[in-house]
Amino acid sequence: NIPANDKWTQKGVTIAGGHGQDSATNQLDRPLGLFVDDDQTVIIADYSNNRIIGTAQGKILIGDIKCWGLAMDEQRYLYVSDYVKHEVRRYKLGEKEGIVVAGGQETRNALTQLSSPNGIFVDTLGTLYVADTLNDRLMRWTQGDKKQGTVVVGGNG
Repeated sequence: NIPANDKWTQKGVTIAGGHGQDSATNQLDRPLGLFVDDDQTVIIADYSNNRIIGTAQGKILIGDIKCWGLAMDEQRYLYVSDYVKHEVRRYKLGEKEGIVVAGGQETRNALTQLSSPNGIFVDTLGTLYVADTLNDRLMRWTQGDKKQGTVVVGGNG
């Protein structure tokens, strides 16, 4: 909780990138998502470099992914939306292979499918919410049920 009368410093500090647009680990190219975990590690979705970077480690956490959305659950699993593969994967921190928890079918508008997901959120019960961008809807997947989501809002075309 941030008190209403708190003041912010007038000088920002660069914690990632800042060395031009390219693919070295100290460079970013269209960072579109970020998440700060309890250890103050900033996890960055570096979209055009097809990777997820962690600032505390200073290394690539996940490669070969067109990610926009990042979220973390109570068990410290990282959820990553893949805009091109039309899926959301869950990763144990430190592991390179995640499991598909939503979408992953060919892109369409069925309840089992996503079309270019971007923003994601995981609540304290492990329920996953996905902004299903090109289907114009917000979807919900309950923990353990990757077969089919539920439309929460939108989806009328």
